[in-house]
Amino acid sequence: ASGCIAVSGGLEVASDRLLQLIAKGVTVEQVARVTDYFNRAGIGTTAVVNAGSSTIWGAEVEGNIQLTDNLILSASYAYLHTHVDELVIPPLPPDTVFSAPSLTTAAGEPLSFAPENKLVLTATYLLPVPSDLGSMRFTTTYVFTDEMQAVSEESSALATMPDYNLLNLNFAWDQIFNSSIDA
Repeated sequence: ASGCIAVSGGLEVASDRLLQLIAKGVTVEQVARVTDYFNRAGIGTTAVVNAGSSTIWGAEVEGNIQLTDNLILSASYAYLHTHVDELVIPPLPPDTVFSAPSLTTAAGEPLSFAPENKLVLTATYLLPVPSDLGSMRFTTTYVFTDEMQAVSEESSALATMPDYNLLNLNFAWDQIFNSSIDA
């Protein structure tokens, strides 16, 4: 564990019966024992536990069009509606190595890091260069990501991350001078 400072894991449910039913091949006690080993070695541990139920629905649309031999336009849009219906925190045994959970959401709120709207627009231009030079292209990608809740509104005044825009410009040169080198 040289240099390791933290380990994170996930456990669908803190119930041996349900873990066996979904064939996870692990028990809660085994996870607790491994967590304890890490903690004794000074390595921090976190885990994501699904605890409750949510309603999630949405739609995605994608499209591509090649306007010329050299110009390709692509677009995608995603709409996502999320709602935490209820949270059921499993009780911890009195002699557990697990800490009390810290919640990242609350009933009635959207799921964390689930933006309602996301738009991606891409234009790719293939440069008309002789084939012995390789293949060259410029790509421009614009991404809009709607505001999204990061943590429960009760836990922070900064619970909601603002929407943001991203512009990515890229130049790629593949098979440079007919070699196996790409840049």
